[in-house]
Amino acid sequence: MERIARFVYKRSRLIIVLVAILNIVALASFFSFELDTDFLSLFTEGNPKTGEYDQLNEKYQIGEAISVLIEQDSSLLDEENLKKVFRLQEKIEEIDGVFQVVCCIPPEISLEGHIFEVDEKFIERHSDLLEDFIEDDYFLTEQFLSSDGSKGALIVNLDWDAAAGDVVAALEEIVQNEESLTLSLAGNEIIKDTIWNYLIRILFILPPCAIILVLLVFSSILRNRKFTILAAIPAGLAALWTFGTIFWSGQELNLVTALSPIFILVVGSAYGLHYVSHFMDNMLRYSDRRQLTIETMRMVGTPIFLATITTMAGFASLTWTEVLPMRQMGDIRLFRYRLCGVYRPFLSAGCAVQNKAPHETTASSGKPSSRACHGSI
Repeated sequence: MERIARFVYKRSRLIIVLVAILNIVALASFFSFELDTDFLSLFTEGNPKTGEYDQLNEKYQIGEAISVLIEQDSSLLDEENLKKVFRLQEKIEEIDGVFQVVCCIPPEISLEGHIFEVDEKFIERHSDLLEDFIEDDYFLTEQFLSSDGSKGALIVNLDWDAAAGDVVAALEEIVQNEESLTLSLAGNEIIKDTIWNYLIRILFILPPCAIILVLLVFSSILRNRKFTILAAIPAGLAALWTFGTIFWSGQELNLVTALSPIFILVVGSAYGLHYVSHFMDNMLRYSDRRQLTIETMRMVGTPIFLATITTMAGFASLTWTEVLPMRQMGDIRLFRYRLCGVYRPFLSAGCAVQNKAPHETTASSGKPSSRACHGSI
């Protein structure tokens, strides 16, 4: 550790420059920023049935299906409700990207050997005949209508190359503007849209909250603004490098991997706090910054490296799971701890060496500048 400390002291500026370059590289990866909202990838990676399903969709040019659930106090087979459902079906069919809409109302019915097309005029004149046909003869009734007739569903099939996001947005607008029927949406594309909203909230709410919490805890322990920021820098940069690792490897953020930088920020912050707290305590004993760096590294260098190795071993176990995002998270964290386990003590020590905090003032006061954090690892 003494050799490492001497190297850090002599090459502190070089270490900071190298870290700055890595930060620029990590920031450049954000040009490849993408979100993975396909929740099926959590379960179906390598599943042969999923492969067959995708091949069928591609062969017959079938897109995803979205369910529009309908609820009403009275029966949906009443004349007025039949008209409302029919108008709703027509609205949805006009959306760009919709291939077909299927519901409890058949497109045509057969009566006494004649085929009649079902439209709003037919419903107005022969709603009783249509109701009887749906209840007794229509083979899809059980799939689209509940037994009491108060609940039903419309299945919206999308075009193969449809912009699913635009279709979902149009459907949500219809649902919000509908006053006479109670509507709700379901389906893979709806879940993807929900996951996208969750991911945005995770990225814009959790990291700032974690950073603020870490800074508050560090500030209460160290009672020095400069060293509080210094202790948090390694963990913050580790989170940034984690994002860089994800994006440069061509992966997308999903619900699991989006949490990796946050975990790393919180878990990794203990190392910076451990080093900086001992560095501040040793400032009372050593006026020479070279000796100060050597003694601090001698105290905390080995525990930090051992803690990094054991953490790496824990995350490495995730690489054997069959769930793809968990395996990705294990690979990402394992790589991050290999890299950051080496750079973290160097960066903390390098920044501390360059810090111009007046330790002489602290020493003259006769009071320690920080609280010992021997249990922070």
